[in-house]
Amino acid sequence: MNRETEGGLFVKKKIAIGACILLAAGSLWYTRPRTFWEVTGMDRGQITGASGYAIESFYENGRPEQQVWEIEGLSPGQEDYEALLGLLENNTYRGHLSNLTAPFSDSQPGSEQWVTLNFVVDGELFSFNIPAAQTMTIPIPDSYGSWQYDASDSQLQAEVRQYLKANGEQS
Repeated sequence: MNRETEGGLFVKKKIAIGACILLAAGSLWYTRPRTFWEVTGMDRGQITGASGYAIESFYENGRPEQQVWEIEGLSPGQEDYEALLGLLENNTYRGHLSNLTAPFSDSQPGSEQWVTLNFVVDGELFSFNIPAAQTMTIPIPDSYGSWQYDASDSQLQAEVRQYLKANGEQS
């Protein structure tokens, strides 16, 4: 190998190593723990109301059944409102790298439990789902997809669902 070829390979290796380091650093930055407010982009001071519901599907006597619990009319300062936000604020959330390639679809075959929370922020409705144990999905504006985040609490969905059952009305 001549000296010119060796120099070219050395430069290419340096570029490849640098690209790998940048990719790894970018991945770590993207999946860093973030607060509920950072992930949703909502401003706590702009929220004027909240509601939510939990759905549980099951089979009973060979037939599919469903139970729904709803909580409505929550507003800042109310004990129930603050308790619900406390469940969400006491976690950190990490973005999935798959968010960078393809939006997540909320439909998950076989999901037997589901939580949806709604907030009115500065006169606009903001809804998001907790379709799995520790996964929260935030809608992508002007899209049918969602960004997916994992909560630090592996029982986030169960805790919010339990809260809605205890404080909401069953329909």
